[in-house]
Amino acid sequence: MLCVTPEHFSEHMEVLRRFRRPATLAELADRCSGGRCGGDVAVTFDDGYADNLHNAKPILDRFGVSATVFAVAHSGGERRELWWDELARFVLGPGTLSELLCLTTAEREHVWQLGNAAIYSREDSERDAGWNVLSDGQPNVRQSLYRSLFDLLQPLSFAERRAALDELSRQARGCVRTADETLSSEEVCALAGGG
Repeated sequence: MLCVTPEHFSEHMEVLRRFRRPATLAELADRCSGGRCGGDVAVTFDDGYADNLHNAKPILDRFGVSATVFAVAHSGGERRELWWDELARFVLGPGTLSELLCLTTAEREHVWQLGNAAIYSREDSERDAGWNVLSDGQPNVRQSLYRSLFDLLQPLSFAERRAALDELSRQARGCVRTADETLSSEEVCALAGGG
């Protein structure tokens, strides 16, 4: 839901170059404030995933298109997944959760009975890979759990959310979903230095 393959991104940049005028975000703002932004387009990326440097930048360079990356700042210089990706790894990736999943936040205990859904095989994960939070239809137990935990964690402070994810990590065994890494400080500098 949040990504495009490098091949499709390359096709997008080809179409953008052919039919529009690529601009930096600052150029677009300047032109629009002067009433001259009719065919201008700015490319932006949210959250600062590492694939912005490793996959998108070479394609952007090939087509001569600049982009703006909005990177999420991390606390304490620690390189971790973004919290929603970490949650998805625990809940929607193959692995085993406790049959009775418990999480305490703000002095309140939350409990989920998972029963047979405590075990989520690679086949289960692959079968459900097309699901996202906007999907129609009745979600399965793991998908409902993800929605419930997302709603619970989203309003928490950074520290409270970290503690909750650490607790979930202790209750998750064998979760092997590939981590979606974010840019390191050095990689952000490499992107900035490259335009």
